[in-house]
Amino acid sequence: MCRMTPLWLIIFLLFISPSMMAQPAAEKSKWNVIAPYPIDITWNKTSNLIFPYPVISVDRGTSNVLVQKAKHVGNILQLKASGKNADTTNLSVVTSDGKFYSFLVAYNDNPTHLNLMFQNDSVSKTEALPIGENEAMIREGISMVQRAKPFMQKAIREQGIGLKLCGIYLYHDICFFKVAINNQSAFKFDLENVRLNIKDKHKAKRSASQEKEIPILASSKEVVEGNAKGVLVIPTRVFSIAPKQRLLITLLEKDEGRSIHLTIDASRLLKVHAIK
Repeated sequence: MCRMTPLWLIIFLLFISPSMMAQPAAEKSKWNVIAPYPIDITWNKTSNLIFPYPVISVDRGTSNVLVQKAKHVGNILQLKASGKNADTTNLSVVTSDGKFYSFLVAYNDNPTHLNLMFQNDSVSKTEALPIGENEAMIREGISMVQRAKPFMQKAIREQGIGLKLCGIYLYHDICFFKVAINNQSAFKFDLENVRLNIKDKHKAKRSASQEKEIPILASSKEVVEGNAKGVLVIPTRVFSIAPKQRLLITLLEKDEGRSIHLTIDASRLLKVHAIK
């Protein structure tokens, strides 16, 4: 004998079913999938990626891809395979206008295209910097910080290079570190890269190292001649740091030369000066 379904259960299912079926679609709409752009590289030829704005961050999936910025040009990345038949990997790039670019890098003995120029909407990308930094604002801030009066005296000297933190400045929610470079050696100091890392002040021998890299919004390749001085301004987004942590500024010389380290305690970072 067939049993009848209670009327209250039918009404309940009529009300709840549409919402349950709509839930996966609503959840799906929260995600924006970025399809990587396919590019080919080889071991004996250089591939060039030309972006509309300077590159401020690069991350490669594996060391099979050799990556460098073109000399004296901030918006060109040069790629080459580390050897023949390198495995396929990915490459992530962030430019100074706040765009994120995703690439799928594959090995090819004879790539069809060696020079790729990307316009503003020619490759999969998304906003990466939510506070709206732009190149013009960063350059304006750098110019103002270069003229600003120093108010800090944190200094070190390593391998004939003296570094002094002259001040930390805030301009339109962008943080600027002003560092004076004093080359006391006879050899020029050809700066290739700058890194900012937050590290634990005291770390137990068996504990995991808590380290975080702070992205730099604009790259600078200063050359300080022997027995000469220079000034470096490092722009970053505003970041937080715990009292028991410290900021490590590392200057890396070209061709794996000298590396100079300047350590800044968290208490000093609180003395930032706003500029207008």
